[in-house]
Amino acid sequence: MRPLFRGAGIRARIVAAATIALAFAVLVGALFVRTQLRAVLYSSADEEVLSHARDIADLVSTGDFDRVLPVEGKEPGWVQIVDEQARVVSSTANIVKIVEPLVILKGLADGTVRHLDGLAVDSGNRVTVAVVGADSGGHHYRVIAAGGLAVFDAVDKRILRALSIAFPAMLAVAALTQWLVASRALRPVEAIRKEVAAISTTDLSRRVPEPIADDEIRRLAVTMNSMLGRLQTSLDRQRRFIADASHELRSPLASLRTQVEVAARTADANLAPALEGMLAEHDRLNSLVADLLLLARQDSDSDLIGEPVDFGYLVRQSIKSRTSVLGLKREVIADNVLVHGNEAALVRVVRNLVDNAERHAISLVSIRVFAEADDAVLEVQDDGPGVPLDEREAVFQRFHRLDDARAADAGGSGLGLAIVRELLGQMGGTVEVAPSQSGARFVVRLPLLRT
Repeated sequence: MRPLFRGAGIRARIVAAATIALAFAVLVGALFVRTQLRAVLYSSADEEVLSHARDIADLVSTGDFDRVLPVEGKEPGWVQIVDEQARVVSSTANIVKIVEPLVILKGLADGTVRHLDGLAVDSGNRVTVAVVGADSGGHHYRVIAAGGLAVFDAVDKRILRALSIAFPAMLAVAALTQWLVASRALRPVEAIRKEVAAISTTDLSRRVPEPIADDEIRRLAVTMNSMLGRLQTSLDRQRRFIADASHELRSPLASLRTQVEVAARTADANLAPALEGMLAEHDRLNSLVADLLLLARQDSDSDLIGEPVDFGYLVRQSIKSRTSVLGLKREVIADNVLVHGNEAALVRVVRNLVDNAERHAISLVSIRVFAEADDAVLEVQDDGPGVPLDEREAVFQRFHRLDDARAADAGGSGLGLAIVRELLGQMGGTVEVAPSQSGARFVVRLPLLRT
C-alpha cells in the first residue's frame, strides 16, 4: 500500500495531517452540537404541543368546551377533539380536520407525540402531533393538538448552511496558520541544510547554526557540528599523510632509477635487457604513484583555480607535443573555444583521454573540439572494440579496466579516466561515453566562457 502523502515535504505532511485531524474533530463536534441543538428545538416544540393538548384535555374533563375551540395567539393553532368512535366533536376554526382521525389514533397511546408529514395543516409542512385522553360525562375523548415545525426546520437548515460556509473557511485559516507555524519551526532546519550544502568535502571548517531553543533541532545541529569536527580532523590527517607520502615515495623511486641507469651503462650485454625492463617497470610504477597522489590531492584540495583558456588551442598544442604511436593515425579538428578552467588540469584531461584511445585504437584516433549551445565540447574517438553499454559508467571508477585491456596488458593503471572525471568535476565539466557506430567515443563538456 502506498504511504499517504508520499513524496510530499515534511511541512506539507505536517499541515495535511493536522488539517485532516482538525477537520475530523470539528466535523464530529459540529454534528454533535447540531444534533443536540436540533433535539432541544424539537423537544421544545413537542413539549409546547403536548402542554397545550393537556390544557384542552383539562377543559374537556370539565365538560366546558364549545364545538369550535378558540385559536389562541402563540399557542399551537390546530386542535381536534374526537370521541370514542373517532368522530370529530370539536376543532379549532382554522381546520376541519387534521387527517382522518383513525390514521392518527392508530397505535398512538394517550400522552404520545409524533412528527407527521403531509397533513392538511400548515400548507402541508411537517408538524408535531400530540394525543391526550380526557373523560367527560362518562365518555372518553381524545384531544389531538398539532404544532408547525416549519420554523424549527428553517433554523436547522440555517445551522447546516452556516456550518457549510464556516467549516471550509475555518479549515483554510487553520491550514494557513499551521503552514506558518510549521515554516517557522522548520526554519532552523532549512538554515542547517543550506549551510551543509555550502560545506565542501575539502573545507570542513564551517559549522551549522545552532538554534537557541533547547529542542531536537538544536541537538541535531550540535551532533552535526561534532561530526564535522571529527571529519575535519580526519581530513587534516589525510592531507598530512599525502604530503609525507609524496616525498617518501618519490625520493626512493628517483634514487632507484638513477641506480638502474648507472648499472645499465656499466653492465655487460647479458644484463642490458633485464635492466631496460626494470626501467620500463619503474616508469609504470612512477606513473601509478603520480596518479594515486593526484587523486588523493583532488580528494583533499579545494576546487581548481581557473582562468580563461582557449580549449581548442590547448588541445592542438597537446597533440602536437605527443610522440606519434607507430601504426596509428591522428585526426585533429579543434576550433578556438574559450572556457574557464585550469590549464594544467585540462592538459592532463586531454592526455589521459588520448592515451586511453591510443591503447585501444586499431588504426585511427579522432580528436574534435567545437562549441555546441553553451558548452565547449571535446570528442575523442578511436576505432577499437569500444565500451560495452553496461560498462560505460564503470570505466570512470578507480582501478576499473575492461577485460580486453587486462588481456592486452597495455600499461593502463585504471586511474586515467577516474582522474579525468575528478578534474572536470572541479571545473564544472562532465565526461561520458557516448554512443558510437564503431569504437569508443568519449565526450567532454565544459561551460563556454562568453566574452
